[in-house]
Amino acid sequence: MLDDLQKSKSLYQMTALPSEERDVSNRVERTYQVLRNDLAQVKNELDDLKMELESDQGYFDNKEKEFLRTNIAIFYVTLKDRLNQAQKHYSDFKDAAKEKLCRQVKNIDTDNTYSDEKISEMVDENPDVVANMIQKKVLGVASMELQGAAQDVFEKCESIKKLQKTVKELMQMLKEISEIVSMQGEKVDTIADHVNNAKDHVARAEKNIVQAKKHHSAARCVC
Repeated sequence: MLDDLQKSKSLYQMTALPSEERDVSNRVERTYQVLRNDLAQVKNELDDLKMELESDQGYFDNKEKEFLRTNIAIFYVTLKDRLNQAQKHYSDFKDAAKEKLCRQVKNIDTDNTYSDEKISEMVDENPDVVANMIQKKVLGVASMELQGAAQDVFEKCESIKKLQKTVKELMQMLKEISEIVSMQGEKVDTIADHVNNAKDHVARAEKNIVQAKKHHSAARCVC
């Protein structure tokens, strides 16, 4: 998924037609919906398993609990890393979209009412202001080309707003995961002491966690 975001950014930068830009932007938005759902599901499953480990139910012995707690800590660190990468990719895509939008606004602002810096600032702070400014610029103008360019600016402003929301949500998720990782304390700081190869261990841990969830789910079904 992260690789797809990188490709989308490159493709967006190369596109020239508004329809192609919309297609890429829509794909990036759909990717985010999938990413958000997947991250929420993983976090919920880890939280559920932590609750099981902290309960008084006898699903796991002490050795199993310690093993799973360590693996959960590793998973949270891995999740934090993935969130960092995702946040960067979406920020990069937002910057690429912003760059195109600023150029287009500058082309419509033929009397140079706004400097490049001011346009960039407006796009960052409130894309709606940019859209309203462009609407006033083309009000009463009969040129179909200019009207089309203005419509494209409106659509790009909406896309920027969505990307800004996406990046903000990712930063909030990253903050929450970072707090969880910090709460793990020395357990996270000394992961290297628990495992010889963290990368391989994460793969094994995933399988064990899945099996463990099946185990305790089945146990709860026994009357």
